[in-house]
Amino acid sequence: MVGVGRRRSSLLCRSGSPVGVYAGAGWSSYLLFNLASHRGLLDSEAGHQVLLGNEKDNLTTRVSYKLDFRGPSVAVQTGCSSSLVAIALACQSLLEYQCDLALAGGVSVTVPQHGYLYREAGILSPDGHCRAFDAGARGTVLGSGAGVLVLRRLDEALAEGDYIHAVIRAAALNNDGGAKAGYTAPSVDGQARVIVEALELAGITPRCHLLRRSPRNGHRPGGSHRDCRVNQSISLLVCQTEAVRDRIREDQHRPPRCRRGCRWGDQDGSCTTASTNSC
Repeated sequence: MVGVGRRRSSLLCRSGSPVGVYAGAGWSSYLLFNLASHRGLLDSEAGHQVLLGNEKDNLTTRVSYKLDFRGPSVAVQTGCSSSLVAIALACQSLLEYQCDLALAGGVSVTVPQHGYLYREAGILSPDGHCRAFDAGARGTVLGSGAGVLVLRRLDEALAEGDYIHAVIRAAALNNDGGAKAGYTAPSVDGQARVIVEALELAGITPRCHLLRRSPRNGHRPGGSHRDCRVNQSISLLVCQTEAVRDRIREDQHRPPRCRRGCRWGDQDGSCTTASTNSC
C-alpha cells in the first residue's frame, strides 16, 4: 500500500469509502500434508478454527475482516487464471461504484517445499528449468508466490496524487467451452475471441501493447506438454497476436506490430492460482 502512496490508516479514515478485495488462493497443501495427519487436532475444540484458517474460500473475507474493509469481498477460483480474473472483476466493481478502491491478486504456497519426480509426457520439466516461449522448452516447474494490486478509478487517483504504475484500459473474460483437445488444453479460438473483445472495449487498435493471460509454462507448442490449466481466458489492456490477425482489419500502410515480453524470470515457473504471468 505504501508503494502506491496509500497507507492502511488513510483507507480506514475515509468514512463511507468501501474497499473491495478480489483474490484467489491455491489449495492448502499445509492442511493436507501437515494438519490433516493430526486427527486429534481436527477433532478438538480448535479443529473448526483450523479448518476456517486453511479454507481458501475465506481468503478475501478474512482480509476484509482483519482490515475492516466494507466493500465486496470475493474469492475467485478459476485455476491458474484466478489472479487476473480477480483483477478483471475488481475493475468491473470499480466501474460500477461498488467500491472506491480494490485489492486484487492471488497466492499459492506449497508446503513442504520439495522437488519432483520427472515423468515422460508430463507437464514438468526434465531438468528443473522453465524456458517459456523458447525452442528448448520441455516443461514447467512449480513455484510459490503471492501478488496484490491496488486499483482505483483513474480520475480519482490523479486527483489525489496517487503513484500510478499502469492504467488498465479494458478487461474481458470468456471460457473456452468444449471446443479443444482436452479440459486442460488451451483454445486458440477462445483466446482470440477474448482478445478481440478487449480491443473493442478499449476502443484502440491492435498496435498497442499486449497484456494477456499466458500460461508461460515452458511447454513445446503442439507437443505432449500442452497442459496449460486454463479454466478462463482473460485479456487485460490490449494486444495483438498471431491468433487474432485474421480477425482484425489491418492497416495496409502500417502493418501491426506486436511487442512481447515476460514480466518475471522463467525460473519462477508456474505459481498456479497465483500466476499473473503475461506476455
